[in-house]
Amino acid sequence: MVFDPMDLASPHDTSVISKHHEDWMICEDQRLLDEQRVIKPMWCWNKDGALCHGKVYGDQCLIARDAGDKKNFATMPDSTWLPTLVEATAVPERVFYECLAIGMLFKGYMDVEYLYDSAEHADAHLVIALKMLSCALREYFPGYLNNRIPVFGIVVATRPLPEDDPSGKLFKISYHIVLQNLFFRSPVQLGRFVKWFVAEEELAAKRALEDVDGNGGLDGGGLDQLVRDVPPHKIFDLKPYCKFQQMRMPLSTKMKGGTQSVLLGLCTHFDPFSHQLPEFKFSNDVEAHKNLFLTLINEPLDFIKAQTVDEDYAPPADVVPNITSITTISKASGKQGDAGRARSQQCREVCGMQVPSPVASFVH
Repeated sequence: MVFDPMDLASPHDTSVISKHHEDWMICEDQRLLDEQRVIKPMWCWNKDGALCHGKVYGDQCLIARDAGDKKNFATMPDSTWLPTLVEATAVPERVFYECLAIGMLFKGYMDVEYLYDSAEHADAHLVIALKMLSCALREYFPGYLNNRIPVFGIVVATRPLPEDDPSGKLFKISYHIVLQNLFFRSPVQLGRFVKWFVAEEELAAKRALEDVDGNGGLDGGGLDQLVRDVPPHKIFDLKPYCKFQQMRMPLSTKMKGGTQSVLLGLCTHFDPFSHQLPEFKFSNDVEAHKNLFLTLINEPLDFIKAQTVDEDYAPPADVVPNITSITTISKASGKQGDAGRARSQQCREVCGMQVPSPVASFVH
């Protein structure tokens, strides 16, 4: 079933709820709404039940939460309520997801993750990847970013791994990247771009090895070693782009290996070509994280209209033919190989920036 967001904005016969109540309702508590704008979602066992409930209230936002090895679903009046929900929930119980589907409006996003023995150079490694991504976005979406630099929000989810982790690594490096000035109505459409980007950089990496001494021009340890071991373009997860996608909300918690981690913001508006990543993450302040939700909360209507990619959008014809297949690239964290380089000269001209070719030039 493909989620139709219009279902959450139309009246619905409440007899359907009573008829199927036992099939999907977790409890009979009525949703609580008071003068302090606090809401208690009515959690359902499945997505269809939540959508049915949302029709009754005219809700426009679908969310999920962890419930053991399954998910519960609920609806909210609109996305402006999400920070309020997080703030009103105790930290251990913040196991919330934003639900994205075809037809819904959301910010572009990327899930970055890989396993490594140290987190020391992870931020610098991320900046290299974001420079590549920034140029690729300008190349693929020139009509929307012709006069704009892509701006990223960054949420950190890096955590130590237990000693008995089968990978033998010490850390899971993880970030959620939010595109603050490019919006979509289909996770699948966004996924096509991410797959194209990773495939393009994979080809560039192979070409670069033919031009240098076989190690991408990276001879040192530290960050050089990390870029050799984990090429920046391979840290992007290609999986979270199905027709119905769930992405963890900022300040949500995750329990793995007996360790609880919280998704904390690192910055809300980051340009890798002109900014430095801050050294410290945000506190648990919900207000500071409002711009890191994927569903739009504070954006002006005219800005949304100008920066929302059309559902039938196709990239420039001279861009996509460079890729023969974008379906054979596996999950980013599943492979490690030789270091790649930055975008092609064509992309650097499109960006209007002086971006050197080899990855090594981004490192030092």
